[in-house]
Order: sequence, then structure tokens, then C-alpha cells
Amino acid sequence: MKQIRRYLIVLAFALAACGGKQVRREIRLKDGHGIETARLKAAIEALERDRVNIHSVLVERKGEIVAEYYGQGSDRTMAKRYGLGNPFAGETVFDLETLHDVRSASKSVTALLFALERYRKDMPLPHEPVLAHYPELADFATPEKNKITFAHLLTMSSGLEWHEWGRSFLTSDETQLLWKSATARFVLNKPLVSTPGTAFLYSGGNTAVLADTLVRRTGKPFEEIARAELFEPLGITEWEWAKDSSDRPLAHAGLRLKPRDMLKIGRLVLQKGKWRGRQLIAREWIEQMTRTQIQTQVDFFSGHGEKLGYGYQWWTGTSPHHGGLVAWSAAVGNGGQRICVVPQLDLVIVTTAGDYGERTIQQRVGRLIDEVIAAVK
Repeated sequence: MKQIRRYLIVLAFALAACGGKQVRREIRLKDGHGIETARLKAAIEALERDRVNIHSVLVERKGEIVAEYYGQGSDRTMAKRYGLGNPFAGETVFDLETLHDVRSASKSVTALLFALERYRKDMPLPHEPVLAHYPELADFATPEKNKITFAHLLTMSSGLEWHEWGRSFLTSDETQLLWKSATARFVLNKPLVSTPGTAFLYSGGNTAVLADTLVRRTGKPFEEIARAELFEPLGITEWEWAKDSSDRPLAHAGLRLKPRDMLKIGRLVLQKGKWRGRQLIAREWIEQMTRTQIQTQVDFFSGHGEKLGYGYQWWTGTSPHHGGLVAWSAAVGNGGQRICVVPQLDLVIVTTAGDYGERTIQQRVGRLIDEVIAAVK
């Protein structure tokens, strides 16, 4: 009975895409914690009503999960994207134990790995030139390319040509990352299309070079670093990382996590890199990572059409809140994946979804973020 009193449980029924089958979906809402429960409930139920392909929504306030929703929908994992797995698999019923692609939110996790306290003395500082750490690429060292720093890679402002958004699978530079054994050579050999540090150009290649540098400088496999220095301290025990043709994790897009573990990533960022008394990531790095370092022209991740900023592999923006604006930073992935951190409200919001390649799902998730923030008293 105590558990029943503690939670308001709302059961929603929806027709699956095939055969008219009824599927039970559950929203758990915890009262209190400065949240307008009815308003939050309505925002999540609207996803059901509008048949949005959202797989989960989790809201954590002041360290407590105050809302948790899991649904059913179509999905396409990275394995299916690259021609592996069963392309005819139907809908998936999601729950708290289901691993989910986080897609480009992987970039945001890679930014955390790049700044682990455990390896700070081994890693280059943001202002250091990238090519200075790749002497074997001296043939690329023009005066212009010598200006590319790790900060430029982190902020997607390296100036290197890259074709990813709006490209088909066959014409995307992201796809070519799968087959290149020398990742840094492939990326850093691209021509410059702008002066480093002056223009935002989204590039999984920039993230791939960050991951390559991490492995080179530490002498340890990328997955082992993630496991031992980030996931295990956070209590993340079940995860996957899709790999390229050379058996290296796709640092820019391949991570799979459970939604509750995505919350832990958000909580770590909210706590300025500290977890249970241990400083995993330097506080000053988190502050730089979640601060706007460059402006973008990207507005389709926002619920109200705002052109977002970008930090170190984390997006930055604002949401309306009681007549003003409240700032947030977010890890964002293709298809509707989101880890949104709102320090002013001690709030973390996580979503997973399955409309890959569609801007409308990102806009809808952006509106949901706005609605959740507005429900905080």
C-alpha cells in the first residue's frame, strides 16, 4: 500500500501498428519535489495521444526520479543502420531494462572520457594544436591547419570539410568512418572550408579524432577506459558500443545505454563531474563543456525555434520558465535521444525514441523538454 500511495500510476492503452494489438504502457509519477504532477502527466500522455514514436521519458528532480514512462514503437539500431541484424523486425516494447541507441549523445559521453581526472596529465589541453600530437601527419601541416586545436574539434569548429547531415547513407562522410583504419588521417586530410574556430560544422569526424587521441595518449582501449573510469563508478554495468570495421567503438554514435543509466550521465554533469564524493571529471571542464563556446544556426532541437549554442560536444539552449528563461545543456542523438541537464532547477530529463533522420521528432522532444521545465514550480 505504501508503494501505491507513493506513486500515481497511469495506465495508457494504444493500438500497435500491426494487427490492432493492445499494448499496456505505464507512466509512473511521483508527487512532490516541486513538480506540477498533473501538468507533467498531461505532457507525457499527449505523446500517446499523438502517436509519437517515443520509447521512454524519464524526469529526475533533486536526485529522485519523479516521472518514468516506457512505450512501444519501431526502432532501428546502429546494427540495422549498417546492414546488420534483422531489417524486418517489428515494434519493440521498451522498459527500464532495454538498452537503447543514444546515437550522437555518444559524442557527449566521449567529451567526458576525454577529460577524465584519471588521465588529465596525459591528455592535451583544449588550446593545443591537434597536428602537434600527430607527427606522422606532418605532410598535412599547413599554416592554416596548424591552427586547429582540440577546442575546435570539441566545438565542431575545426573548419575541416565534412558532409554528414542531410546526406544519404552512401554519400555521408560518417559512413566512411566505418571503413577507415587511419581515422585521424582521413579526417585531418579534409580540406579547410573555414578558418578554424569561426564556424560551426557538425562532424562525427571531429569526435573520432578526439577518441583516437584518447587511446593514443593513454595506451588503453577506448571501451576499457569507458568501462573502468566512467561506467563502473556510475554503476552502469550493462551497455554496448557499436564498432567499425577495425573493431573500434564508434565514439561519435555507437553507444547503447538503458534510460536510467542515461540519467546517471546527466546527474554527473549536474554535479559538476563529481559522483559519490569522487571527482571523475574536472569541475572546470564540465563548466566549459556546458557553456556556449560557439553559436550554431540549428533550431530544430529546440521546442520554440531557438538557435542553439554548442559547448564541448554538448548543445546549449534555454526554455521558458515562469516568465523568464532557464538555461540547459544537452546530449542529443538522432531519432529523439536526449539527456537534458537543467542546473538552475536541479533537473535531468531523458528521452529515447525511434524516428531516425526525422527533424519533427527532435522538435517534439524539444517541446516536451519545454513542457517538463514549465511544470517545475
